[in-house]
Amino acid sequence: MSEWFSDDSFWNDLYDHIFTSEKEDIACEQVGQVLKLTGVEKGRALDMPCGPGRHAAVLAQSGFDVTAVDLNSRLLDRVKSRAKESGIEIELVRQDMRSFVRPESYDLAISMFNSLGYFESAEEDVRIIANYHKSLRHGGAVLFELVCRDYLSRNFEPVKISEAPNGSVMEQRIDLLDGGGKIRNEWRLKYNGMERDFHFEQTVFSGEEINEMMLCAGFEKIELYGNLEGAPYDENATRLIAIGRK
Repeated sequence: MSEWFSDDSFWNDLYDHIFTSEKEDIACEQVGQVLKLTGVEKGRALDMPCGPGRHAAVLAQSGFDVTAVDLNSRLLDRVKSRAKESGIEIELVRQDMRSFVRPESYDLAISMFNSLGYFESAEEDVRIIANYHKSLRHGGAVLFELVCRDYLSRNFEPVKISEAPNGSVMEQRIDLLDGGGKIRNEWRLKYNGMERDFHFEQTVFSGEEINEMMLCAGFEKIELYGNLEGAPYDENATRLIAIGRK
């Protein structure tokens, strides 16, 4: 059975709701925070999955030699257009992050915007984390930006409605399962008198769980933070930021 994230129409139809202008506006700030937290200032960088390339572009503009990996060809087309408009070079690779490995190639790797936990088993996520580990050079770092389980539970909204600039409306119905350890999403897009439904689930990892997964993947030095500003990962955390060093 086809996996939902490999469906190009999902990303095409929901693009303006997922990749909002607000997310574009903070990309530069986020990359600055990533570089400060990891301490990596130059070299080769891997953005996987890269989405439309908002972070990849900032990294390239900051002097990094950037590889942008994503499974969706339309999103990679947007990265290509972004790079051309900005006059920067970004290597584009269409590949599933469960299989992408370039041994000892990168000084920095980033996984932004909740890009783990969508697969059938935790073993697949461990395999992905191991791919990052293998692809890093000695002394390199990976940063994962993820949902904070406790923050999600405290600020849970079962229904969210958003309207995109093109006039489409998306209604998100969300259920928390397994004590907040899993999100079940039911999204309905309404546009020009037509409706389309999307269904998918995501595992929400605790700090302890992501730490254990990174240890299993080969990382020995792991740091957890509560946001990209470097706040402690505690009861006040708003995000789960995990950094692994090789």
